[in-house]
Amino acid sequence: VAYNYNEKKNTIGYGETSVNNMVSTEVKYNVLSSSTINARFSYNAIKFKYETGGSPNSTVGYIMLDGLLPGNNFLWTLEYTKRLAGNIEMTIQYDGRKPGETRTIHTGRASIRAIL
Repeated sequence: VAYNYNEKKNTIGYGETSVNNMVSTEVKYNVLSSSTINARFSYNAIKFKYETGGSPNSTVGYIMLDGLLPGNNFLWTLEYTKRLAGNIEMTIQYDGRKPGETRTIHTGRASIRAIL
């Protein structure tokens, strides 16, 4: 479990400021010696202020908010890795994110790699 406080200020332009309070946790479980299950979750409470003309959707806003949106942001990942043979490994990963007031975004990935 971890906590991170981050404050950013733009001293030029529209005077944007952001304050990010993040709480995160990660759990890893090894199933015998051939597979692992990894889960991560983080909650970001972000306050973003700007003068007239500024925007959280601008390039500066995107950088200051680390790609998230003002308000409550949730990010989670589930990952399963299995060693299929002596040197072949398969990974299945699911990512979810709920940035600010927008819809939830779901992403899935699968990969196979040879370990030499």
